[in-house]
Amino acid sequence: MSKPPDHPPEPRDGAAALLSGRQLLVLQLLARGYTPGQIAALAGLAVPDVLAALEATYAALGAHDWCGAVAEERRRALIV
Repeated sequence: MSKPPDHPPEPRDGAAALLSGRQLLVLQLLARGYTPGQIAALAGLAVPDVLAALEATYAALGAHDWCGAVAEERRRALIV
């Protein structure tokens, strides 16, 4: 796995309207292969908060799961 970012990613075009900084961070880490438990530990969050951020991300992007959310964010070039 690659090293996690030191801070939440900067929103790219249109990202601010769709996702919060926390949602972008959680999705970015998920895309890098981190589990929700690992994301919680790295970001200083509780696991339920990570899961809530993921659910909100899915809803904002019209995705049904993490794979769809990551694919949609990559399509929109919000994460790399």
